[in-house]
Amino acid sequence: MGVPFCFARSKSEEIAYIRKETKRLEVLISELTNARAALLQRLNALASPVMSLPVETLSIIFGLAGPPNGLKDQIRSIGRFEGRKIDKVDISPMTLSAVSSYWHDIVHANPWFWASINLSINPENVKRRAALLRLYLESSKGVPISLALSYSHDFHEQSTAFFVHESVDPIIIDTLPRTHGLHLVRPVRAWFSYLSSLPQTADHLIHDPPTAPLYRFPEDLYIPRASSLTTVQHPGYGPTSLIIMHLPILDIVEILLNCPNLNELHYQQSSTDFGAPVTFRKPVYLSHLRVLGLYLTGGCIRSRVLIQHLHVPALEELRWEIDFLRPLSLEDIEAFFRRLPSTLSKADL
Repeated sequence: MGVPFCFARSKSEEIAYIRKETKRLEVLISELTNARAALLQRLNALASPVMSLPVETLSIIFGLAGPPNGLKDQIRSIGRFEGRKIDKVDISPMTLSAVSSYWHDIVHANPWFWASINLSINPENVKRRAALLRLYLESSKGVPISLALSYSHDFHEQSTAFFVHESVDPIIIDTLPRTHGLHLVRPVRAWFSYLSSLPQTADHLIHDPPTAPLYRFPEDLYIPRASSLTTVQHPGYGPTSLIIMHLPILDIVEILLNCPNLNELHYQQSSTDFGAPVTFRKPVYLSHLRVLGLYLTGGCIRSRVLIQHLHVPALEELRWEIDFLRPLSLEDIEAFFRRLPSTLSKADL
């Protein structure tokens, strides 16, 4: 016959003791489980090629694998007369940081990995793109960035008041002073009024704009349509390097009004001319321009005014690729070359 169990303490004290010990053992088991997981992670790191490279080496590889920061290295991928888009690179910091926690920490510790941003935007994805853009801009911290935004044709039907979305626009505006590369496809008009906020060392490419009407210039600077246009001069700073592709001539004028300190200008236009004809009352002076590239093909009637009235008194390098005579006359061409300054040291014709 068994001996009945006797409590050393009261029943309530024994219950409290058991519960306390149970919790202590649960904490101990959790600590041991975490310690085991950490040891296994270290073991996997020693055996995994993903984790075997030091931080410095991985940082160099990530920098080479990602898209270039700036448009200078991407200009070569633009066809001279084809106007094709810049090639995209799929290896993003989001992809790299998803491989492992080790890679995640490396990517988020280096703001340069977030300095090149390439997004397509349409009405369906605008909120997601705004959140992603915000992540990039905040992760890039204070380093110079390259921003490429391609807007869908129907985006302008949904919103014209925002760069992207109200949730990220204030951050975009704050980031403009460190935006050293800007590529806009079908940009909303809000961008044009902020060109003067861009740094003087920036490279910019703008093409394929919407057909929405232009903002009006001040009357002392602009008389619309077929009337006349005064000298294109405007106080301010803005970018010093600019690529313009397939823009209406009035859009080009609007941009030049905000970029009087251009050092380098590349202008590409196909046989398709946009907008109404316009004439200039006075010459167009780009007093600081050092490099000018003109890439025109077909009957660019409205581009003729630039050839006729453009003055570049400090020009050092000219790239001339024009494969048509009409509507240009030999007199137009001769007059343009006679206006070229003595500072010109290189011409690619």
